[in-house]
Order: sequence, then C-alpha cells, then structure tokens
Amino acid sequence: MSASSLIRWSGLAAVLAGVVLILVELMELFAIDLENLGTQAATGTFAFWAGLTLLSMVLLSLGLVGIYSHQLEAAGVLGLAGFLVAFFGTALTVGASWALLFIVPLAPAVLGTPWFELSFLLFALGWVLFGVAILRARVFPRAAGVLVPSSLAWRSPGWASTSSQEGAPSRSTPSGCGKFPRSP
Repeated sequence: MSASSLIRWSGLAAVLAGVVLILVELMELFAIDLENLGTQAATGTFAFWAGLTLLSMVLLSLGLVGIYSHQLEAAGVLGLAGFLVAFFGTALTVGASWALLFIVPLAPAVLGTPWFELSFLLFALGWVLFGVAILRARVFPRAAGVLVPSSLAWRSPGWASTSSQEGAPSRSTPSGCGKFPRSP
C-alpha cells in the first residue's frame, strides 16, 4: 500500500470515527442513563451504544496513523510524542470500550476501577498534545489543530469514573469536564 493510499484510508477512518462518535453522543443524551450504567448493562440499547463506542475508538486509532504520517516530517519530536501518547491513550480506550461491551454486562463493578479513568486521561492528554503538534506543523488547516484535540479531549465519557454510592457511575470525567448533568 502506498503512503498516499494509507493517508486516504486513514482519513476516511477518521471521518467515520467522527460520525460514529456523534451517534454515541446522541445516544448518551437521549437513550443511555450514565447515572445507572450497571443496571442498563444487560439491555440491547447499552450493547449497541457500547459497540458503537468500541467501533469509533478503533476507527480513530486508524485515523490517527494517517494524520500523523501525513505530517510526519513537519511535526518533529513534539508530533512523535503527541502521536505516541494519543495512540497509547486511544489503544487503552479501545480496551476500556471492549470491557464496556463484553465485561460490564457480566460484572458492572468493573466500572469502579481506576484503569478506566487512566485510559481516558491518557486519551485526552495525548490528543491535546497531538493537536499542539498539528498546530505547530502547519500541514493541516489551523482549525484542525484546534478542533481535533478539543473535541476528543472533551469526549472523555461520563462513565469513566464512579461515585462512592454502590459503584454507580457518576457524570464526572477524569478532567472534571465533558458532560453536563441532566435535570432530575
């Protein structure tokens, strides 16, 4: 596969990841109760949402490779560092999303582990760092350097951390932002 083909396919994967992430967000707003994920874990809606979350993170991993390879020379050391942290954080998020789909329905207490928070913290940190590298490389439009990391850093899901009450997921994220509380 040529470098230009890799970049094209990776770009398509990144766009599809964005579309799927919009669907995930819409489901979180209208169909998924992030306050009670443990009780919803056995439903079909939860499985569909968790599957979409997993798909979006896998597509995002593929897209990241193409974005980085397109600006490889111009991005320098900061680009490499941003790529590595973003890739590692996204890979951990793929694992957390897989656990959400296949393990949480059997053992909802898994949501209370710190590994979920760590994976999303690295995810957010890596994409912010990578966004700074995009800005400095000036290969992509400036808007890409701002929008890509900010939209993904804010994506840290509300189910990533749990409250102390019976292991029920809370709406807070590792960074303390990203989800707005629903009215009771």
